[in-house]
Amino acid sequence: MRSLALVVAVGVGVPALSTSASAAPRPVGSLGTATALGLSGVSPHADLMEDGSVRLYFPSPETGGTAVATCTLAGDCSIVGSIERAADLTDVVLTDGSRRAYFIELDPETGFKLIYTASLSADGLTLGDRVSLGISSEGAMAWGVPDAVLLPDGRVRIYWVEPSPQGGMATENIVSATSTDIIGTVFVRDGGTRTTGGLVDFEVLRAEPGNWLAIMSTSPEDMENPQRLLVGTSDDGLAWQINQESLTSREMSYLDPTGIPTGEDTFLVYYAKAPNVLGDRDYTLEQATLIADLNAATRFIERFYTNILGRPSDEGGLNAWLDVIQTQSASAVVLGFLNSPEFLAKSLDDAAFVDILYRTLFDREGDAGGTSYWLEQLAGGKLRDMVIWGFLRAAEFKTLSDSFGVTALNAADESAYGIRAFVERFYTLVLGRQPDRGGFDNWVTALTNGSYAGGDIAKAFFLSAEYLNQNTSNDAFVETCYQAFFGRAADSAGKEGWLNVLAQGQSREYVLNGFIGSAEFAALAASYGINASKTAGATDAARVGTAAERGTQRAGDAEAIPTLPMLALFIFSGLLGLFGVRRLARR
Repeated sequence: MRSLALVVAVGVGVPALSTSASAAPRPVGSLGTATALGLSGVSPHADLMEDGSVRLYFPSPETGGTAVATCTLAGDCSIVGSIERAADLTDVVLTDGSRRAYFIELDPETGFKLIYTASLSADGLTLGDRVSLGISSEGAMAWGVPDAVLLPDGRVRIYWVEPSPQGGMATENIVSATSTDIIGTVFVRDGGTRTTGGLVDFEVLRAEPGNWLAIMSTSPEDMENPQRLLVGTSDDGLAWQINQESLTSREMSYLDPTGIPTGEDTFLVYYAKAPNVLGDRDYTLEQATLIADLNAATRFIERFYTNILGRPSDEGGLNAWLDVIQTQSASAVVLGFLNSPEFLAKSLDDAAFVDILYRTLFDREGDAGGTSYWLEQLAGGKLRDMVIWGFLRAAEFKTLSDSFGVTALNAADESAYGIRAFVERFYTLVLGRQPDRGGFDNWVTALTNGSYAGGDIAKAFFLSAEYLNQNTSNDAFVETCYQAFFGRAADSAGKEGWLNVLAQGQSREYVLNGFIGSAEFAALAASYGINASKTAGATDAARVGTAAERGTQRAGDAEAIPTLPMLALFIFSGLLGLFGVRRLARR
């Protein structure tokens, strides 16, 4: 065989483009019902033939080489032949109508895997002279599975898997090389990487100017993270945007996808499937229809312009919100629209506000029971932001977001909600009312930026003038502590212990420190995604709680709480004033 060296000159070939949020719309995909093909094997490659049949190439234990099968679109397949010494075969139809195959073969001298090319006969059963492209595995294990695609200008691009320089599980990169002409036998490596982070089995389904679509699988990790199928989009086939939402379940392993177009944004996809078990596995081939809606995110946001603002989108605003939904979440877009000056200027009443939430976030009219519930909450003083969060965290909003291929809530959203819900509980449980806007925002800011921990907020509420003016009994105070700090009613032994501590002359602040330092409050705070305490005295405070639960009989038996220096007390008092304790009072 003659060998053509790969020209490795980054920047000489097609330059890599950095991925940007606005490069291509976020890919959206869904797979229909799978059909088993009755074939065993892996790494299939599909070609749509002129007669409407599908030709499928795949390494098969039945033939011992690369099997060639003819299939109907309904999935009825029969093996018609095989090709020897041509693993992971892929092919393209060149501009002159001829077919050229690309595949893996061992170099007899080094034992390394190499990517070869050869002409392919019209019946798909015979390869011409084999030519090495000089693209070598260099002995790497996580390497290969080439995919070839014809570019809009007639050249050929090959994608393949390479191990990441840092090594480790599920860290592979997808890289590429582009031919120097339309013959497809001499290639220049493209700069950079196409994808990182353990994506493999990359296959381009569509390569149109500004409109590329690919399907791929994740790298095998462990039993809890089997291989899954994902889709991605690109403007140029170099900078790719990958949708991390899986097309497949975690019950089986799915890998080696390929496909053919069957309509606008629809493809018949073929892939290998295996049980998610340890040891030897049987791989079988399936097909399913992929629907790829690349304008779904735009349509999702257009609904907000129509339903919330009552007008069409403007180009600049739409592009800005597309960036938000691609880099953050659908919830971030919702909160942006509903808190925008344009929407707030409408000054809608509660009924109109709730109606917009149902129509926009659930895509339906509000049911009588649900509408009545939210109107009662708002009439009782519940902040509109917390009502919005109630909708955002509902299963219906996730279902709607999933149907558009966008992320309903991310980790940052859950954290933001947790902080707000934590603050709200102390308003309702300690002060017995819904938050006022200004005070609520101050406490949320303090927790978000870390200047206060959960225990600091809790103590501030209990020591506020508004709570102190309620002149609660010790019994009521302890009951409220259990509800606020533990989320439950007081147990009789614990309550008696704390009442004894107070009866022996200890202050309520002493009791609060005990609750704040307890493991039970730490667990409750953690459930909201926040820390219970950021002070060094938390351990001492926990010991106070332990003493009270034992039913300490004398005030002197309780472990002491470290006393803050007077200067620290003044500073603490100043911070309380800054962040809104005085604002706890009704206006």
